[in-house]
Amino acid sequence: MPLTDYAIKHLKATGMQYRKADGGGLYLIVTAQGRKYWRMDYRFQRTKRLTISFGEYPAVSLTMARKHREKAKELLAQGINPMDARREEAAQALRQSQAEKQTFQRTALEWFEKQMADKSEGYRRDVWQRLEKHIFPQIGDVSMASLEPRDILAALEPLSHYRDLQGRMYQLTGQICRYALLMKYTAQDPSYKLSEYLPKAPPVVHRSAIIDPAEVGRLMLAIESYPGDVSMRYALRLMSYLFVRSGELRGARWPEIDLKAATWTIPAARMKMKRDHLVPLSRQSLKLFGEMEPFRRRGDLVFPSQRDAAKPLTSEGLRNALIRMGYDRKTMCIHGFRAMARTMLHERLHFSPDAIEAQLAHSVPDRLGSAYNRAQHLEERTRMMQEWADYLDSLREQARQQLEKENEP
Repeated sequence: MPLTDYAIKHLKATGMQYRKADGGGLYLIVTAQGRKYWRMDYRFQRTKRLTISFGEYPAVSLTMARKHREKAKELLAQGINPMDARREEAAQALRQSQAEKQTFQRTALEWFEKQMADKSEGYRRDVWQRLEKHIFPQIGDVSMASLEPRDILAALEPLSHYRDLQGRMYQLTGQICRYALLMKYTAQDPSYKLSEYLPKAPPVVHRSAIIDPAEVGRLMLAIESYPGDVSMRYALRLMSYLFVRSGELRGARWPEIDLKAATWTIPAARMKMKRDHLVPLSRQSLKLFGEMEPFRRRGDLVFPSQRDAAKPLTSEGLRNALIRMGYDRKTMCIHGFRAMARTMLHERLHFSPDAIEAQLAHSVPDRLGSAYNRAQHLEERTRMMQEWADYLDSLREQARQQLEKENEP
């Protein structure tokens, strides 16, 4: 007679083990102490009797035990040993558990230790810092088995203002994903062909720029020591601190500069995007403008040409000054001051892309889609300009100390 829940609940310990059958090979073992365990006897491929356990009552109810029995019969009908299926399920559960622990960051660390072992310490440091800054906060804790292409796209989206950096991070992420595929941490490469969905980079126009801190320090020292025209020296120093476009700096006029408010408002007519642009002035920039004011010539130009006070310095003159300092066009160009600031403010001083782009006067709306205004991100930009000037000064002083050390007898 089949078992019932009522009958099972009233099965008592007798001091000896016994069994109660439910039918179809399913039965309940009652131990000498009164504990109750589900078992099922069956034969597989003409072997001797085999027994499979379904767990303990009441954790496994009568209904659940019967479902286990029916599943075992279905497997037998398909020529599958239920115990083999049970072991495979357990192995699959273990693999799933391990896969969940195999996060992107853990996989990245494995890849990094194997693939970056022969790289220079500086390169290794830069690669890992970029992963820590740009990728791990987004997908570091996501398991490789569940990582999807849209997760990677979401991690790369904040870098859309920095196409070159976005491209490098996509390449790194792809290398890690392909390593995970090789190690069977994932069944497919979630980064495959994602480049088709990333914003297409504009045609590359190479602008030579120095971004190594030590080299930047030597450049700042060379500019400070430039023996040529004083206006050129001041223009290049301010170009370093303010990283405006060459035409914006060369065309600067004294009425645009408010030394008390520590701001310089470049009018729309001289801006590429045809909008007024506000430049916060660091203490260093204020000092330079203040030193230049007593030497004002006729007219309002801050940097008049030596030949004609009504005309500004030429871009060719600035380029030639760099060349005389030993920096040819393949090493550092005038526009390179902008590229230098853009890269180092983000990667070395860790300012937000929004603030950097706003200070560069690029036509990028904020994250809420607000229209451009000249005071956008002004508080962060003001702090950024001061930290940038301080950073350049510190690099210059490090270069000076290194030079003095090298010249010691």
